Amino acid sequence: MLLLREATIDDLDPVIALTKRNRARHARLHPHYWPPAENADEMHAKFLEFMLSNPDMKKLALVKDSRVVGFAAVQHQPLFAFIDDICLQEEANWKTEGVELLRGIEARPAISTIANGQDELIEAAYEVGLTIVATHRLFQLGDYESHSVAIAKTVPDKLVEPPTHIFITMMEQQGTAIIEGDEGGYAVVSQSVMPPPILDTGGTSAIIDRVVGNNRRAILAKALSFAQDRGDVGAILIVGAEDQSLADIADSMGASHPVNVLKWPE
Repeated sequence: MLLLREATIDDLDPVIALTKRNRARHARLHPHYWPPAENADEMHAKFLEFMLSNPDMKKLALVKDSRVVGFAAVQHQPLFAFIDDICLQEEANWKTEGVELLRGIEARPAISTIANGQDELIEAAYEVGLTIVATHRLFQLGDYESHSVAIAKTVPDKLVEPPTHIFITMMEQQGTAIIEGDEGGYAVVSQSVMPPPILDTGGTSAIIDRVVGNNRRAILAKALSFAQDRGDVGAILIVGAEDQSLADIADSMGASHPVNVLKWPE
């Protein structure tokens, strides 16, 4: 019998084991996006201890025969709830146990990032009504051709809305740059972003969540050059789920596809 309940500090050991296994799978699937830091296990265990002890943080445990077999954390952000650390003991059980875990998440609006290649989890998400609203394309910087870059001195009157993504509030912070295209258009590039402490990417990354104009390949090349020249080691391009043209451009320029962004039904 399955029971979905609030996770508590008494669940710390099985939750540590579940999330450790999940992070290892992410690292195997996409080692450049999720490269573990040397002491990642210890740091994440301390964070889980804090979270499970905090009554103000929502977290769910899926229990079967008195054993915790699934876990998810709900992080409330200004625009939505971010559902993190979704994991299950047995990957083969996503369509049964996993569906129950996903259905038990009540926060709305809510999004999650799921590793590309976690097909069992994505199929279970579809069954619950989740949809892919965006993808992450990852560029490893360092060898891209340098381009002359013009930064807009003022924000265009009508910036297009970005796809849904977890970094969205970051794009409104000081340091975000609007890179102008030679023939009009623009790209929106975040300030340099440090990785979470549990990851060792070798340096900062840029988030690019809008590439607008007639020659988006050239505009994206300028955005990547800008990020590379200021010292970023990577760039994450947010691509709307319906923007196959931009996805194809990114892929042709050497990007990988590590992440899908999924949204819960309202």
